[in-house]
Amino acid sequence: MIFALIGSFALGIQIILYMLLILGVPFAAITLDGKYRVLPKEFRGAFLASVFTQILILLTLLQTGAVINLPFPGIIVRILAVIFALFLTFNAIKIAAAGESLERKIIFPLTATSALSYFITIASVPVSP
Repeated sequence: MIFALIGSFALGIQIILYMLLILGVPFAAITLDGKYRVLPKEFRGAFLASVFTQILILLTLLQTGAVINLPFPGIIVRILAVIFALFLTFNAIKIAAAGESLERKIIFPLTATSALSYFITIASVPVSP
């Protein structure tokens, strides 16, 4: 349960950062290899979709860690948890390969923490019915 909360906290920070980017706060240098100071309007829809995906990932992590109880079968949540853990892992690897960018320094630790928290939570919590 504690690892689910840690991973959720990291995801929450990432969601807040992405929401600020969507709203036009000028620190878009932490994404897209630092090409932009303010996130261009044509990218904001994609970032909004990313925020919704991150919220789903966060809720799945909390359900897997038995922090919240959503009306979904345990096996479905467990399958989603494995998929999201792998997704976050590959995303962290992609960010780590970005070179010396702000994205690597800020977003990578959040994504890697979330992925690791997912794997630990999956391994430590039994599947609920």
